[in-house]
Amino acid sequence: MDYVDNITKAVKRSFISAYKNKQKGKNITNNQIKSATFVSKLALQIEHLVVNEGRIKTLVQKVDDYGNKMKGEWLFDAAIVEVEERKTDYRNRRGNYIKRIIWAIESEFSINIEDFLRDFSKLIHVKADHYLYINGVNQAGKDYRGNYIKAQIQLAREIVKDAVKTDFYIGFVPSPGKNKKQGKSIWDSYDLKELLKWIHVEKIG
Repeated sequence: MDYVDNITKAVKRSFISAYKNKQKGKNITNNQIKSATFVSKLALQIEHLVVNEGRIKTLVQKVDDYGNKMKGEWLFDAAIVEVEERKTDYRNRRGNYIKRIIWAIESEFSINIEDFLRDFSKLIHVKADHYLYINGVNQAGKDYRGNYIKAQIQLAREIVKDAVKTDFYIGFVPSPGKNKKQGKSIWDSYDLKELLKWIHVEKIG
């Protein structure tokens, strides 16, 4: 099944929610909190794509509407997993075992190639049913942004083609980092309607 349309909708909904939340609390002005808020909301959106998959759990560092972080991340920025209860005879202990990774999600909002390769590599070395990598973009010019996205997709495809045998998606999202010309966050430099045009999702494997 091709999830491009569904992931695109999920990314846009998550971005809209995170973008609007930046006005609510003082913590949301922090760019790391902005990106963490987006990823937290995206994980819950991707969870909706999983149906009839057993006992599902979403592992992500949740961020509330005021920028407060809560524990929950495991291995990646986010993972949608199937869990299975295990128990022992010793004191009747019980716990959830992660049986399968349904969605492995990693993100990096820096456009530095070393940052990209480090975080992208995390996905290559794990077994999952589906993979999603979120890549930040900060190029204001449409042509510059398009050239960057094209080059990133080509690089990602080259890495994925021999390493991953299941669905792999890459999504491009406006980085909350600073706009060099204006000296403030990109999210604060453009309106929501414009930033939504920057979002692009493609299946690469």
